[in-house]
Amino acid sequence: MNDEKDLFADGNVRVTTRRVIIGETTYALANITSVSRLVAPRPLLIVLLAVFIALSGTSCILLMDLSTVGFVELGVAVVFGALYIYWPIKHWVRIGTAGSEFNAIAGEQKWADAVVSAINDAIVRR
Repeated sequence: MNDEKDLFADGNVRVTTRRVIIGETTYALANITSVSRLVAPRPLLIVLLAVFIALSGTSCILLMDLSTVGFVELGVAVVFGALYIYWPIKHWVRIGTAGSEFNAIAGEQKWADAVVSAINDAIVRR
């Protein structure tokens, strides 16, 4: 008799030797062909905006002697730069099946690694 054993359980995720339950969705372990962790990059648009605004502010200060406008623009550019630096990095648990691959759930790196490791262990045990 093949008993179902819990390998990982935390909040919205439960991994057993037969199933993976994420939120209210259950995946049969037999249908999972691969699992990996994917790191979602920070949005590049924020950096581009920061650079554009910084260049605009610098040109206002140097070329047009509009120092107040230029310094305000430089301040906005610094805020965009800080936003980019502190933007949280998402670590996705990516599940592959015979039909597709999809990002199932995101979290911090250690947590995502633990979920991926548990699913890999379950795949090996089946």
